[in-house]
Amino acid sequence: MLAAVLRSGVAVALALLIGRLLGFGREATIAASFGLGREADIAVFLVGLPDFLINVLGAGGVTAVLVVAFRQRAGVASQLLFQASLAIFGMIGLLALLLIAVRSGMVDLLAPGFDAVARQRTIDLLPLVILAAPVAAINAVTIAWLQAEDRFFLSAIGTAVINAVLIVALLVDGQDGSVAWLAAAVIGGVLLRWLIQMAAIGRRAFGGLSFTPWLVDRRMILGMAQTSAAESVVFFYPFALRAFATLFGIGALAGVNYATRLVLLPLGVVIMTLTIILLPRLASLAPGGAEQDRAAFLGLVRQGQTWILVLSVMAFGALVLSRDLVTTLVFGWGEITPGELSVIANLTAIYAISLIPLGLNVFYRRVLNAMGDTRSPMLGEGLGFIAFLIAALAVKAMGGTLMHLMLAAVFGAFVSSVYLLLKTARRDVPMAAMLAQPPTWITAILATVAMAVPILVEQRFEGSTATTGLIALLAGGLLGIAIAVAVNRDARSAVMGLRRGQ
Repeated sequence: MLAAVLRSGVAVALALLIGRLLGFGREATIAASFGLGREADIAVFLVGLPDFLINVLGAGGVTAVLVVAFRQRAGVASQLLFQASLAIFGMIGLLALLLIAVRSGMVDLLAPGFDAVARQRTIDLLPLVILAAPVAAINAVTIAWLQAEDRFFLSAIGTAVINAVLIVALLVDGQDGSVAWLAAAVIGGVLLRWLIQMAAIGRRAFGGLSFTPWLVDRRMILGMAQTSAAESVVFFYPFALRAFATLFGIGALAGVNYATRLVLLPLGVVIMTLTIILLPRLASLAPGGAEQDRAAFLGLVRQGQTWILVLSVMAFGALVLSRDLVTTLVFGWGEITPGELSVIANLTAIYAISLIPLGLNVFYRRVLNAMGDTRSPMLGEGLGFIAFLIAALAVKAMGGTLMHLMLAAVFGAFVSSVYLLLKTARRDVPMAAMLAQPPTWITAILATVAMAVPILVEQRFEGSTATTGLIALLAGGLLGIAIAVAVNRDARSAVMGLRRGQ
C-alpha cells in the first residue's frame, strides 16, 4: 500500500511544487515591483482574497466531501459531477453578488489599517476578484473527480496555471497598471484551470446531464458546508494575520504575507501531497467504505500521522536554520532592502513553528472526513481560530510586535490539534496514543538532526554562498528523509516494493 502511495506522491509533489514555485515567482514579482509600500499592500490584498477562495472552494472542503462521494457512488459519478457543479456554481454565485454589494465593509474588516487612498482603490478593484469565486467553486468538483480516479497530477497542477497567468499579468504592464491587471487576471486564471480539468475528464463530463434523481441532497450540502467552514478557518489564518498586520504600519501587511508564503511552501507541497493521496484510500477503508478494513485503516492512519510529523518537524528546522538564505533567494531582488529582508526572515522563523500543528491538523481533518464526520473538523478549527483572535487582540492591547502576532497564530493552531485529537479518540481511532509513541518522535528527531548537519557545516565555512547554501539545504533534506526511511520498518518495505516494481 505504501509503495503505491509513494508513486502517487511523486506526481502530486511535482505538480504542487511547480505551483508553489510559480507562487513564489508571483510574490517575488510583486515585491520587486512595489517593495513594502502601499501598492504592495493593495496587490497582496487583492491576490490574497482569491487565494483564500481557491484554497477553500477548490482544494479543500467541497473537494474532500466529493472525493468520498465519487469513490463510494461510482455508478452515478457523471450525474453527480453535473449536479454538484450546477448547485455549487449557483450558491457561490449568489454569495459573490452579496460580497460585491458589501465590499466596502469587507475592506474595512480585513484591512482596517488601510489609509483612504489604499482603501478606495481596493474597493474599486475588488469586484473583479470576487467574480472569480463561482468558477473557483466548480473547480472543486472537477478536482474531486480527478482525485477519486487517482489522477493526482492533473488535479494538483491547477495552482501552477493560475500563478502563471498572474505572473504574466504582472509583467505585461508597468507598475502603474499592474494592480488592475492582477485583479482582472484572477478570473482568467481560474477559468483556464477549470477548462483544462474539464478537458482531462473528457466526454464523461457530459455523460450525466440529468436532473433526476437529484443526488446533491441536504446531507451532502451540509457536509460540504461544514468541511468548507473548517478549511476556510485554516486558510483564513494568514488572511487574518495580514488584517491584523495593517495595524502595525505601512508595509507590515506585505512583510507578514511574504513570511507566511515561505512557511506555506512545505505545508502546501510536501504535507498536502500526503493528505491528497491518502484521502481516497482512507475513504475506502473507513467504516462504510467499499473495502471497510479497520486494521488496514488504522495502519494507514498511523503511517500517515508519522510521516506528516516527520516532514513537518524537518520543514520547521530547515526554515529556521536557512531563513536568511531562503528569504534572500526568493525576495532578495528589486525594491526589497537588506533591512526588510531581515524582517521577513525573522517573521518566517517564528511562524514556521506552526508547520507542526497545521500539518497534523490537515491530516486529522481528512481522517474524520473519511469516517463521515464533517462537523468536528469545523468546530476544531473554529475553536483554534477563536483562540488566535483572542491572543492577537491581547498582543495589540499590550503593545506587542509582529513577532508576538505570529506566535498568536501558532497558539491557535495547537488548540485545534488538541480538539481534533480528542475527537478522533472518541471515534475509536487512538491517534493521540499513536502520536505519543517514542518511535514516532525518535524518527522525527533523528531525521531533523540529519537534515541540519549539512546546513550547519556549510554555514561555518567562510566562503559560503547562496549556491552552496542551497546545495546544503537540499542535501540535508534528502539525508533526513533517508534516515527516516532507515528507522521506519513500513517505509523500508515500501521502498523495497518500489524497487521491485510492485
